[in-house]
Amino acid sequence: MPASSSTSALFGVGKRTNGHDSKGAAVGEPSTLIHDSITGGVDDLIGLTHLHEPAILHALRLRYTADIIYTSTGPILLAINPFKTMEGVYDTGKPIPSLYLHRPNGKLPPHVYQTADDAYRAMKESEFEMPTNQSILVSGESGAGKTVTTKIVLNYFAMLSRKLQEKENIANQQINGNGGASIEQQVLQSNPIVEAFGNARTMRNDNSSRFGKYINIAFTSEGKLLRASIDTYLLEKVRLIHQCRGERNFHIFYQFLASASRTEREELCLNDMTPEDFLLTNQSETYDRRDGVSDVDMHNEMVEAMQIMNFGEDTVQHLMRLIVAILFAGNMTFAADSHSSSYSESCSLEENEASLAVAKLLGVSFDKLAASLTTKVLFARGDIIHKGLDRSAAEKANEALIKSMYGAAFDFITEKINLSINAGSSDENGGTTDIFGFETFDVNNFEQLCINYTNETLQQQFNKFVFKLEQQEYEREGILWKFIPFPDNQDVLDLIDKPRTGILQLLDEQCMVNWGSDEKFSLNLYSNCEKHSRFSAGSAQKVRKQFSVEHYAGYVEYTIENWLEKNKDQLPAASVELLESSEFELIGQIKVRRSRFSLLAFVLSLTTRTVPVFLQKYVRSEGSKITTKSLGKQFSDSLKILRARIDATVPHYVRMNTTVTCSTL
Repeated sequence: MPASSSTSALFGVGKRTNGHDSKGAAVGEPSTLIHDSITGGVDDLIGLTHLHEPAILHALRLRYTADIIYTSTGPILLAINPFKTMEGVYDTGKPIPSLYLHRPNGKLPPHVYQTADDAYRAMKESEFEMPTNQSILVSGESGAGKTVTTKIVLNYFAMLSRKLQEKENIANQQINGNGGASIEQQVLQSNPIVEAFGNARTMRNDNSSRFGKYINIAFTSEGKLLRASIDTYLLEKVRLIHQCRGERNFHIFYQFLASASRTEREELCLNDMTPEDFLLTNQSETYDRRDGVSDVDMHNEMVEAMQIMNFGEDTVQHLMRLIVAILFAGNMTFAADSHSSSYSESCSLEENEASLAVAKLLGVSFDKLAASLTTKVLFARGDIIHKGLDRSAAEKANEALIKSMYGAAFDFITEKINLSINAGSSDENGGTTDIFGFETFDVNNFEQLCINYTNETLQQQFNKFVFKLEQQEYEREGILWKFIPFPDNQDVLDLIDKPRTGILQLLDEQCMVNWGSDEKFSLNLYSNCEKHSRFSAGSAQKVRKQFSVEHYAGYVEYTIENWLEKNKDQLPAASVELLESSEFELIGQIKVRRSRFSLLAFVLSLTTRTVPVFLQKYVRSEGSKITTKSLGKQFSDSLKILRARIDATVPHYVRMNTTVTCSTL
């Protein structure tokens, strides 16, 4: 059935049937209220007579084949990614949005607009109920459509707000200190910016979010969109250094290289260079997008969005300059010094096109750049000592510089967006969460553990809410029941992050001592966790520094490789000094984000031991000792805040699936 003709089936009127669909496939018994005008027999899977896997998959298959991608299962909305444009399903005019905007009495067929509208109406004041804060949690594996669905929800909220403004005869472009753009327009325009810097092509998805985000949306008591803010989690900075075959680095690199003007190329030392000329973009030998989206078009959309969000032309140009500096930094090479010995190795930065371009673009001298990457700053009894690095250590220092600058730029962009869209105050709030889906690959590293830890946390919240909701329904209907124990994954959460014995805690211990290493961490991990029921590590795994965790979604094997380095997430002090000397204006604006923590923590430990407000997210005080927070600790703290936010709201769940997922349920 064509996508455009599926609308009528989506909104059909139901009646009793003999329990068979038009193709003769059984979907229910004669005693079941099903509808032959509803493809698959039911809009809600709970209405199936036989609620088992074959019946569920059959109903979903029939609906998907008919271009009906949404199905309810109680309070949860299931969506199957169609991997194509759905004509008429998301039009901001007729027929679908208007039906939900002016919804009649009775239940409408499942749709993400219905989920958004339910949250919106529950949040608004009414004469019957008190308003409550709401949240919409969009979950699913990579490539299932979480990012697109989040944008659809935001579009729906913006449409509702615009309708209210039209009723009040307020111009949609009324100036409220935001340069003429409406708050609705600004909230929507944040997407092209964060996607350019935070999304990438992966094996499963051409526009995969490589970070998690929580979008908090505030409305007036009348229901008009007032302000919003974006909180981000765990940007996958390791992607900057390594991508698998068939994947790309972050979109922004390809977008700018495809769009840069001749003038920009000359000013930024690019000449005729393409993604094939840079190590950060050529190692996977993948340069395009399978979905047919043009990098040039996306870059133009991002630049336009930045203008709407009041970035300013200079800021946009400076960000592109930093992006090119990062690309050239990936091409820098080091050579072992001829006077090095087996006891004391050292190296030098080769003076070539790449290193000279980095020095110029960062606004530093070549000598300072070379010294920052080939020497290590040590603090001993109040003195500062510089020690030479070997080539391997220098390459690691360069990688840390690349990741630190890009991560700081991403944080800077998020702050700029929030400054533009987060103004005013309101008690009526809604939130949408787009969190990375559960991940398991051939090789799973520290990032996958953090991502799966997130999913474990949200799965526990989901279990408690849904089962509690069902039991409350039984009580309202006077149905006799006894408490049903539901799956609880607290033991997995304890395995990962329990104080003193959790995986992340043991990793932090190794990061705090000078002699810590991945090898010592793995031995300590096996010793402390081998008796845990959800943890396993066979003899062969121990040799390869691997272990397995039994998650709610199945077993995942993790490989311990550079975990300490990733968890420390620190820029060497020598590179801090380099950025301190930079004449590049943007570096002065972003460098306080993460680059100065190791040095500042050291200085603070010698002086006042008072942690400034802007450092509190990254620095922790332990008695008289001040240390930088590890990446795992930052992430764990952010996850606790996210969980508390969700617990303070009434959640609505959208579960995204792919056809592969549905075939293996």
